[in-house]
Amino acid sequence: MHKKIISKKAGKMEKKQNTLFLLKQWIPIIIIWGILLFGMFGLIRQGSYMPIPVIAIAGMVILWTYTGTTAQFNKLLKSSSPQPLIDYYDKKIGKAKTPHKDANLVFTKALAYTLYGYFDSARTEAGKINWEKKPPLFQAQKIYLLALWAYLEKHDFRQGINLAKEARRLTEVSKSFPGANVSLILVI
Repeated sequence: MHKKIISKKAGKMEKKQNTLFLLKQWIPIIIIWGILLFGMFGLIRQGSYMPIPVIAIAGMVILWTYTGTTAQFNKLLKSSSPQPLIDYYDKKIGKAKTPHKDANLVFTKALAYTLYGYFDSARTEAGKINWEKKPPLFQAQKIYLLALWAYLEKHDFRQGINLAKEARRLTEVSKSFPGANVSLILVI
């Protein structure tokens, strides 16, 4: 009973940390988009229709980038070794200016090794950072890797399920975020 109470308190604290982390990431983007949309609709209301082709061109560029990246990623996954995928991650994530990019980079490389069955290399990669010093959303990445190793390497499905549930618990956010309720249904 005592352990459940501590677990619930820890869960609430992690949920609060995750929500705050995501808000710090998304609020500036939402504000900028709001200003842009408000300005574009203001121009349209005044009779200037220049924003319409700008929005259309931006949409096409985003779609073109997305489909190109997806095609490149699918091609990399067909390689006989994880090295091309790891090189891709080094190039893309290594240059990114995002919070905790070290955890993202280590996670994606370890995941690539895992998907190719190179479990020792995956564990070595995952051991390059101290996951406990990262926010709960990133700690969940390590637990997710442990779940995959339990499934794929050890074939211990019970342990894999328990680890997956723990990873999901670490990623809880406020239900006001889009998709938060759906992700809860998928794990249960």
